[in-house]
Amino acid sequence: MPFSSSLNKFFIFSLVLYFVVAFGVSTCSAQLLNQNEKPEPPPKNVALEYSLEKIDAMTLDQLTAELAKVVPEFRQAVKAMLSARTRFEHAAKNESYGYGKSWRENAIIGQTAYQKIKELSMAIYLKAEKPTDEQFTMAFRMLLASADEGRIGIANRVLKKMMEEHADDEQVWINAGRIAVFTNDCEPANQLLQRKPAIIEKFSRQGKVLFAGLEEFSKRWAKEKAIRKAEAEADDLPRVELTTSKGKIVIELFENEAPHTVGNFIHLVESGFYSEMFFHQVLRNFRSQVGLFSKKGMSPTDYEIVNESNADNARNIFRGTIATLPKGSTAGAAEFSIYSAPNPFASDDYEETVFGRVISGMDVVDILKVNSRFAKGGSVSEHIKPKQGDMPDDYILSAKVLRKRPNVNYQPKKLASSKK
Repeated sequence: MPFSSSLNKFFIFSLVLYFVVAFGVSTCSAQLLNQNEKPEPPPKNVALEYSLEKIDAMTLDQLTAELAKVVPEFRQAVKAMLSARTRFEHAAKNESYGYGKSWRENAIIGQTAYQKIKELSMAIYLKAEKPTDEQFTMAFRMLLASADEGRIGIANRVLKKMMEEHADDEQVWINAGRIAVFTNDCEPANQLLQRKPAIIEKFSRQGKVLFAGLEEFSKRWAKEKAIRKAEAEADDLPRVELTTSKGKIVIELFENEAPHTVGNFIHLVESGFYSEMFFHQVLRNFRSQVGLFSKKGMSPTDYEIVNESNADNARNIFRGTIATLPKGSTAGAAEFSIYSAPNPFASDDYEETVFGRVISGMDVVDILKVNSRFAKGGSVSEHIKPKQGDMPDDYILSAKVLRKRPNVNYQPKKLASSKK
C-alpha cells in the first residue's frame, strides 16, 4: 500500500493538530477578538463523514484508496496551520487577521480529514481478512479516539474483531469489556469483570453502575432478545423515520406493550409536530432528548398521556431504546429520549415508558450534540433555552411514518387532568 508505511508518522501529525487546535486557538482568538470582525472558531461538533451503510458498501480497495487521498489533505492542513500560526504571531496588527483566518480554515480542513481517517482506519481493519500489525495499531488508536467522542457502536465492532485476533493483548480486552457494557454486549463485559474486577473502580460512575448490575442486566437482555426475535418473525410493528441534521434514524415502535404511547407518537409525527425540533439535551454515551424546543420556541403539548411504564409486559431500557420522559409534565406527551447506552439509573419511581428502539442509524445517534452556544455554560448536561428563530447544530428536520398496522386509530389517550 503506497501510504501504509506513513501511517505511524501520520498519527504523530494528528497529535500535532490537536496541540495546535487546543493551544493555538487561544493565541489567535485573543488578538482577533479585539478587532471588529469576530469569526467563529473551528466547529467542535463531530460530523459523520461516512455512514455505516456507506462504509459497509465499500470494498477494502475502495477504503484503502480513499484513505490514500485523505492523508495528504490532513498533512497539508497541519503544515498550513503551523505556518499561519507562526506568521500570525510575528505579523503587524493589520496583517494578523488574514493569518488567523487561514489558521481557522485549515483547522476545519484538518479536523474533517482527521475524522475521515478515524472512520476509514476502523473500516479497513474490519474489512481486512488478515489485518496487518500497522492496521491494528491505527485502528486501535482511532477507535479509542472515536469512543471518547461517543461513537461506541463502531468502536465495539472493531474491538470484537480484535478480541478474536489479539486475545492476549490486555489493552484490547480491557477496552472491549469497558465499551461493551454500554452497547448491550454482555459477554465481553462479563469477561472483563471476571478477569480484572479491580479495574472497574477506575471507570466512570455510569460504567461502575452498569458493571455492578451486569448480572441482572444480562438476564433482562436475554429476555429482550427473545422478544425481538418474535417481533422480527411477525414483522408488523409500526416504523418511523427521523431525518436529523446528522443523518437518518429509523425506529420501530412497541405497539404490543405501549399502544397508547405509540398512538400518541404516530399522531404527533403525522401532524408534523417534530419538524425542526431541537435535541435540547445530549448526554454522551447516555441519551439524547428531543420534543420540547423547536425553531418557534418552547413547544410542548398541552396534554398528558396515560402512563404505560408499569405494565406487566413493559420493556426495559437498552442501547437504542426510545422512551418518554417521566410523569408530571405535559412535555411527557411529546418529549422523548433516544438512549445510546442502557440506563443504569432507571427505577420504578422514574416511570419512563419504553415505546420503541432504533433499528437503523445508531451511528447518527452516537454523534448528536448540543451546540454550546445554546447551552448554559456550554455544558451539554444543561437543557438549552434557545430564542425564537435560533437553530442548533442538531435537530429533527422532519419525521414520517414508514408503516403502521391497518385499521388502527393512532390517537393520543389524554389524561383527564390535561388542559384540553
